[in-house]
Amino acid sequence: HTLRYNSGAFCRPAYRFRIAISELFALLKEHKNADIYFTGDAYDKLTSYEGVPTNVASTPTKLRAQSAYGVAEAALNIWNASEDKSKFTDSALMPVYLKKSQAEREREERLAASDN
Repeated sequence: HTLRYNSGAFCRPAYRFRIAISELFALLKEHKNADIYFTGDAYDKLTSYEGVPTNVASTPTKLRAQSAYGVAEAALNIWNASEDKSKFTDSALMPVYLKKSQAEREREERLAASDN
């Protein structure tokens, strides 16, 4: 997934885009004061390229692939580092889904078919 940093927070755009590795590295070099962590199944491939920006930090193995453990650990780190705990409300932490789940879509199709 692609995340962008905007106004002090990471956000996920509603689209995916593809760029060349050299272009990605050029973009990352613009953020020289930030540590960059690669995750996911492309971790080994990305870190093996020549010209990896110097601000790319080594991602711990347990955090390279998304898992409940990794998400919980990241959340705990954010919580511990936060001065303002009031922003951690149930409504602020609700997920934002880009599309309905397959089960919801199939249910709507069945209901629409039964109405006809």
